[in-house]
Amino acid sequence: MAEVRETVSGVDQGKQQQPKPPYGHLSVVCGPMFAGKTTETLKRILWAKNGRGQDIRVYKPAFDQRYARLQIVSHEGLAADAEAVHDWDARTAEIIDAGVAVVFFDEVQFFEAPNFTSDILQIIEELLAAGVDVVCSGLDMDWQGKPFPIIAHMAAKADEVHKLRGVCTVCGRPSTKTYKKTGSGGQIEIGGSELYESRCTIHWAVPDLELTPDLFHGR
Repeated sequence: MAEVRETVSGVDQGKQQQPKPPYGHLSVVCGPMFAGKTTETLKRILWAKNGRGQDIRVYKPAFDQRYARLQIVSHEGLAADAEAVHDWDARTAEIIDAGVAVVFFDEVQFFEAPNFTSDILQIIEELLAAGVDVVCSGLDMDWQGKPFPIIAHMAAKADEVHKLRGVCTVCGRPSTKTYKKTGSGGQIEIGGSELYESRCTIHWAVPDLELTPDLFHGR
């Protein structure tokens, strides 16, 4: 037991002694709905906080309250505390002054007007320039197959892009698209499995297409 206590103490000492790099590392976790994006983000939160002993901040868009108001929650029920934001105000300066190591933005594609009053791209640039690592997670495309501009921009600038795939609800093949069951409405409509499914490109484009041996040839 004494060895365990020494190991924990060593993590604390490492946290105090570890210098902040001159420029932050940008990671993007993206994909369709039900691909495990939030689960992957939660793993990174736990590793940064508990595994590396880093000071972190977690933010989510205030209007997304599907599962919890002050947590990010995966579809499987895993969760981590988060601050729901609409106005950013002086948070960038506070994060830098506090020596925060990593900032997480969940559902980053929703950090735009009218749901968010500041420029998320500029915020992330300022955090990176101050040596703060940033992890952004979110949908890369809407249900119509159109890229979300924020994720597209972040992915182009990222040091790491982790694009996840789900499982097609029709055929079980890897899925890269989000299918909306109603087939109508605007680009953004908050919902879960009652409204959306993860589908392969074929069953996203032609929902009721029957499978044949030759259909997936060469794919």
